[in-house]
Amino acid sequence: MHTLNIRPALTLLSVLVLSVAGGGRAAAAPPAPTPLAPANNATVQIPFAISWSAVSDPAGIVAYNWQVSPSSSFTPVVQQNSTSGQTQDTVGGLATGIYFWRVQAVSGAFVQGAWSPPLSFNVSGAGPGAPGTPLLQPTKAYSTFHPFELMTFNWSAVPDATTYVLQFSADPGFPVITRGQFDNIPNTTFAFAIGNPEGNYSARVFAVNANGIAGVPSNVINFSVFFNNPIGPPPVLLSPPNGTTLTLPVTLTWADVPNPQDSGYELSVANDAGFANLEFFFNQITPPTETLLSLTPGTKFWRVRSAQGAASPTTSALTAFSTVGTFTISSAPATPVSVTLALDPLSSGDTTWVMLQLTAGVPASGALIGMTSSNPSAAPVPSTITMPGNTGWTQFQMQAGQVVAPTPVTLTATLNSGTASVHFIVQPPSLKSLSITPSSMSGGSPAGGIVMLNGQAPPGGAVVSLSSNSPAASVPSTVTVPPGSFSAPFTVATSNVTASTPVTISASWNGVTVQSPITVIPGAAPTSLTLFPATTIGGGPGSVDGRVTIASAASFDQTLQVTSNNPAVLPFLSSSVQVPAFSTTGLIQILPTVVSVPTIVTISVTGGGVTRSANLTVNPASTPPPPATLSSFTVSPTSVVGGTPATGTVTLPSAAPPGGTVVSLTSNLPLAASVPASVTVAAGATSANFTVTTFPAATTTVQLSARVVDTILFASIGVSPSAPSSPTLSSVTVSPTTVVGGNSSTGTVTLSAAAPSGGAVVTLSSSNTGMATVPSTVAVAAGSTSRTFTVTTLAVASSTPVTISGSFGASRAATLTVTPPAAATPSAPTLVSPATDATPAQPVTFDWSDVTGATSYEIQVDDSSSFTVPLVVGQTVTPSQFTTGGFASVRHWWRVRGINSAGTAGSWSVALRFQPKAAPAAAALSAIGLSPASVVGGNASQGTATLTSAAPTGGAVVTLSSSNTAVVTAPASVTVAAGATSATFNVTTTAVGASTPVTITGVNGGATKTATLSVTPPPPPASLSAVSVSPASVPGGTSAQATVTLTSAAPAGGIGVTLTSSNAAATVPGNVTVAAGATSATAAIATTSVTASTVATITANAGGVTRTAGLTVTPPAATGTATLTVTATGRSGERVTSSPAGINVAVGGTGSAPFTTGTSITLTISNGRDAIWSGACSSGGSKAKTCTFTLTGTATLTANVQ
Repeated sequence: MHTLNIRPALTLLSVLVLSVAGGGRAAAAPPAPTPLAPANNATVQIPFAISWSAVSDPAGIVAYNWQVSPSSSFTPVVQQNSTSGQTQDTVGGLATGIYFWRVQAVSGAFVQGAWSPPLSFNVSGAGPGAPGTPLLQPTKAYSTFHPFELMTFNWSAVPDATTYVLQFSADPGFPVITRGQFDNIPNTTFAFAIGNPEGNYSARVFAVNANGIAGVPSNVINFSVFFNNPIGPPPVLLSPPNGTTLTLPVTLTWADVPNPQDSGYELSVANDAGFANLEFFFNQITPPTETLLSLTPGTKFWRVRSAQGAASPTTSALTAFSTVGTFTISSAPATPVSVTLALDPLSSGDTTWVMLQLTAGVPASGALIGMTSSNPSAAPVPSTITMPGNTGWTQFQMQAGQVVAPTPVTLTATLNSGTASVHFIVQPPSLKSLSITPSSMSGGSPAGGIVMLNGQAPPGGAVVSLSSNSPAASVPSTVTVPPGSFSAPFTVATSNVTASTPVTISASWNGVTVQSPITVIPGAAPTSLTLFPATTIGGGPGSVDGRVTIASAASFDQTLQVTSNNPAVLPFLSSSVQVPAFSTTGLIQILPTVVSVPTIVTISVTGGGVTRSANLTVNPASTPPPPATLSSFTVSPTSVVGGTPATGTVTLPSAAPPGGTVVSLTSNLPLAASVPASVTVAAGATSANFTVTTFPAATTTVQLSARVVDTILFASIGVSPSAPSSPTLSSVTVSPTTVVGGNSSTGTVTLSAAAPSGGAVVTLSSSNTGMATVPSTVAVAAGSTSRTFTVTTLAVASSTPVTISGSFGASRAATLTVTPPAAATPSAPTLVSPATDATPAQPVTFDWSDVTGATSYEIQVDDSSSFTVPLVVGQTVTPSQFTTGGFASVRHWWRVRGINSAGTAGSWSVALRFQPKAAPAAAALSAIGLSPASVVGGNASQGTATLTSAAPTGGAVVTLSSSNTAVVTAPASVTVAAGATSATFNVTTTAVGASTPVTITGVNGGATKTATLSVTPPPPPASLSAVSVSPASVPGGTSAQATVTLTSAAPAGGIGVTLTSSNAAATVPGNVTVAAGATSATAAIATTSVTASTVATITANAGGVTRTAGLTVTPPAATGTATLTVTATGRSGERVTSSPAGINVAVGGTGSAPFTTGTSITLTISNGRDAIWSGACSSGGSKAKTCTFTLTGTATLTANVQ
């Protein structure tokens, strides 16, 4: 069940404005974009595109936020969203009407800019590409609900809808900030409950198609959620018939209430008609039936009621009880009815529950049930099973033994000369299944397999043979399922293939073979690699984005290798790029280091036997920006009717070189105006033309872009519709929306535009002509946009919603509710209990007869027969029963009257007198609790006052005090609400210099209780703990990494750490910052060639604390080979591989490979996993996806895969 407490919700990009370390100013806000389309006062059909101009900011633009509102003040906002930097979005899900829209930019410094000026537009209805509009039916059963009562909504299916969205709000305008919304509903029905707040609500639904386009919202229906809403009728008992004699098990059934709830029914079965001696009680039943497995012999009384949410914050809204039903459990001695197994068939080693059912509950002393097995080695059972007293059902566990052939078994239960048996077969363990994940993979990528048995493997295990029918995938020859286990994993290795290759993996054991098909697909070949910008400043702000494309998407991630010819300039370049599943594009983030001279670095991407490369120019910081490579970009004409072409012209600052210059082109709205992917300026020329193709569309402005290398220019073209569209029906309304049957209502049909010459004939219909009728058509005169008609209604017995529908180019509907006349005044109820002069115990249950027409009752209890105000009790309740206490043990009188649905009260019943027995002892304070019991000064704790029993009417006041108000303060008192046993209160604290215990004392009912709160000073600030270097020794000319670690997390703004090196053979950046909330940061160490082994001391300093670490820079090793040995531990199913190739080790194994000394080796975990690296290549105890080091001699390392 979906239960909601309504609170404001925002969907715009949330941003934080961060202060600048060192006292700098906050970043300036980006400028406001210019809205482009739809133009001001444009008429559109959903879905439609909104677009705006791009803006720039020194920190870049990371997002645009947009809003839609029916008001130019944007109060309220009815739709909003964000894009990740794109300058367009698609809008759907709006009802017909006039709206305003605006947009703002968000910078890379996460600063939100000013909103653009708003533009207005008119939604005339749904257009091509939009799904249809569903018809939302009235809520199931009724429209007056209680908090936490499940409400069911149903609507008509829309043929092209894939999902639906249901919205509800206390504001019929459905503003974003206050409405509730359920997305991705796959069916045409949905149920949920509202817990808070109470109120009158509206609901609507709209369809969403496979393209994510939302259609026009449905009609709006109304409902209410209040604690005091009326409660429906009780359940009606169906079976067994009253007076029937039965044996166990017994199935009880009843009819559903009008609005049944999940876990809503409460069933009581008792040995007496007053239900004082309950034998079965359960209050979380969903279906209208319950099977009872255990009851004692004798006559039983049963009844059912339903919970329909809450009647108050602390009580349930319960229907009255059903009428009482009766049946009898046979008094004959109990005998077995059945023996059943929870698991059947059984295999060797399987464990199952064995369930025993008797005809009736055994005596209070219990009974021993004899058990026998026809084959104790295959199915061992105890000789007897104890059935607890007054019980007729029990169960016990049995584990099947190991068998080598199918073995039949009979289990028999015996009691009082009666028997019951179950027959089954214990099967020997056998091969059950083989599964491989994923089922498709690129050649060279591993997969994981699992063999599963029926039952447990026998002693010695189950050695399962494995095979593959293709060299494209290989498996180990066997995999062993350990003794007593049900399954075992193994790894499937794949090879590169040139074509998609189906492979069948087979597993065989004990004459059974199971198979699993997989497909090995050729590795993706890159089709392009582009860099933007292609020229950058080494070590400067921002990064270079590499974009890799492949020809077609796959249903799984695809990985391509990435290399550069200058790792010293690109030390952080990833060794691979991933193209996500269902995508054809992968992104590489490139961060060049500082260079002293302009450096051209070649970056290459390889896959499927294909390599694509691109050059990146890395300049020193002092290098001026490159000259523009594109001088102008124009479109002529700048405005056309959709379907009319235009001409674009690009101009270079100088003549194109031999081979020409390729200019890349894009359109932000290709459905309105499209351009070719590129145009070439011929060698020696300075410009080139291309065709802009346009399409019929609502009036809009399209932004076109042209790019050469790092220069991008923009040009705009306006596209307008060729002719206005024909009017369609935009709405059907009725006024009033509710009438008493026999009276009429006025309907109005409204068109999206003026009716054409000859008028517009709108077809009308009613969903219930027996309740409300309309004319078959109504004509809207030429030039008019609306016309009224009469809705005639008939008398009804109950409130009935009728849908009035119209059709003219589109279908629209409105709901008219036809109600019966006002209810009759109820007659006086008959009082049942307490009877005259009764002396009931407290609390007292007052019971009276139901009267026709009463939807609630007013009960009065007083210690005077004249019922003088103030009364002892004055309460309005829905059921014809009420329980309360707290009476003085003196004579009282009580009376009741009925109230109908219109609020009219009937006559009082006769008054009966009674004298309640003395009330039980009053509740007193039981405990004071604090959570947490220790806080840092300035933080709060929550206290709880708990009573010995429920608080009386009016509640219980607990007086509170603190032993040290300078440190800890609590409220003077807290009130435990009537009927509750506890209440919470807030405890506030102030800062302290030393740990200070403070006692909180509570007093109530003569009892005093205490709790101690420990207030502590704040922990010491973070300081420098250590600096480490990895690896500790590198050949000159290669890099290492320094890690600075703090004693605790860095505060807001981070902590700057100064770095120095004692020897020019190793250089470090001047400082590194540990980010706020982090405990460490890393910095690259560059080294130079040396002729002898040289030790450089790396010194870190922060806040007066200094730490050091040594780095040994060695001369180049003599040319030769050395062996690297790698051991993989941790997560099974993964592998460790090296670049250059040589190491390929599965987790749980060890592998070695020779490499040329001086080789830089990068080790990687499959599937992008992290590992903790140690040995020749160390991650310092931290997790890292790769580990890179230079092999100078024989080395070993360990990868603990996470």
